[in-house]
Amino acid sequence: MAEALLRHMVAEAGLSQCIHVASAATSRWEIGEPIHPGTRDVLRLNGIAWERDKRATQITHEDFRHYDYIVAMDSENMDDLRRAGLTTALRLLDFAPHLGVRDVPDPYFHH
Repeated sequence: MAEALLRHMVAEAGLSQCIHVASAATSRWEIGEPIHPGTRDVLRLNGIAWERDKRATQITHEDFRHYDYIVAMDSENMDDLRRAGLTTALRLLDFAPHLGVRDVPDPYFHH
C-alpha cells in the first residue's frame, strides 16, 4: 500500500522521472504473494493505481546499495533491517511525530 500511495504522490508532484519507488518484505512468509485483497480494496476506494501483477519480494543487500532511502513501516521491520546489517533505515512515522504513533498498522491484519 505504501509503495502505491508514494508512487501516486510522486506522480502528482510531477517527479516520476526523478524518484523511483519500490517495496520489499523484510520477512520471508510473504514472498511471492500478491497484494492483499484488503489493501487492493483500500487503494481502489481511494483512486490509487497499483501494479496488478505485483508479488512480494524480499529486500536484499543490493537494495541497501541501490536505494537512497530505505523506509520501514514498523518496529519489527526496523529490527529485521538492523539484523540484516542496515543501520541507516528510517521509520515512516518518524516523519510525523505529532501523530504519537511509531508503527504503521499492517493492513494484512486489519482486513
